[in-house]
Amino acid sequence: EIIYVSDFCPQKCHSQIIPAWSKREKLNHTIGKIIEIYDRNGGFAFACNTGAKYAKGKYLIFLNADTITTPNWVKPMLDCFQQNENVGIVGNLHFREKNHIDSMGSEWDEKICAFLHIGKHIYNKKYINKPFTLENVPSDLMQIREVQMVTGACFMIPSETFKLLNEFDTNYKIGYWEDADLCMKAIAHGYKILFTPHSRIFHKGGHTKSASHEFVKANRNLFHKKWIKYKMFDKFLARKDVKQIKVNPSSFVVYTAITNETNNYDKLKNQLVHDKNTDYVAFLEKEINNDIKFYLNELPN
Repeated sequence: EIIYVSDFCPQKCHSQIIPAWSKREKLNHTIGKIIEIYDRNGGFAFACNTGAKYAKGKYLIFLNADTITTPNWVKPMLDCFQQNENVGIVGNLHFREKNHIDSMGSEWDEKICAFLHIGKHIYNKKYINKPFTLENVPSDLMQIREVQMVTGACFMIPSETFKLLNEFDTNYKIGYWEDADLCMKAIAHGYKILFTPHSRIFHKGGHTKSASHEFVKANRNLFHKKWIKYKMFDKFLARKDVKQIKVNPSSFVVYTAITNETNNYDKLKNQLVHDKNTDYVAFLEKEINNDIKFYLNELPN
């Protein structure tokens, strides 16, 4: 199934799709849908979420418009889900012209506080002068392996996992970081992100000029606020097989909201507290006359 989202494209690219498909041989069944958004360009996250809502399949593949696929590019990604446990997202090998590698997954660089493409910018946490090619790429990169992130230009994710992660965050406008955010949400939920070199595409890059867009800085700030400011990033990317992550209790807030109190729908109850440093907040419709008591570790009989 192919779903093409035309996100207010000024060239009206969707008008080229039907004639192109009609020229193909053996096209005797419906192949998918074209979704045209007339009123605005909502950016990558909005377009991908829109397309995903119309998808019927068990798995989703997000694919940029400036890509060219190669034979047998889908099955190796699918195999990663079927042959490995607890996989949330699978990315593939991206080339530029002349077999220059564009991405083999991404890893976080502490110096610039951003993800860099493995094989193009970085290898084993060290900068490389120029991208690897198939002729000189290190053998350890040409393995199916766990990575911190894969680029949104092309990756596969189960549709149920995509829904569980609440899709792409549309607070990210045109200008990157929404794919990094989704990968972080997958890791935070305990999923692995895998890269496979057996699925390959060519990626032109720069098609949408997102890197120079006015929202790039705002997107970066949003990612940093969500994942770095509150130390969430370090907790999840640093883990290996950690079953439990220790967090300072002073960073926790327990809150509740009670409505329809006039009809005695519910009322605020005494609270069981596991740590005195945790804040408790209640949003209520009216003041409470009685004092709410807090009990440490154990409620009285």
